[in-house]
Amino acid sequence: MVFQWPKSKEEIRDITPQQARWLLEGLSIEQKKAHKTVRIRPEDTCF
Repeated sequence: MVFQWPKSKEEIRDITPQQARWLLEGLSIEQKKAHKTVRIRPEDTCF
């Protein structure tokens, strides 16, 4: 995968921190099957 540098201001887009991580990992920023971040609160556990 080769990063396509924007040729004009119209091609520039904002991305999320997650999308930036995907780019650094060599993935596409358009992940259709990506899992959302799960946050577990202490009060939701049974330990």
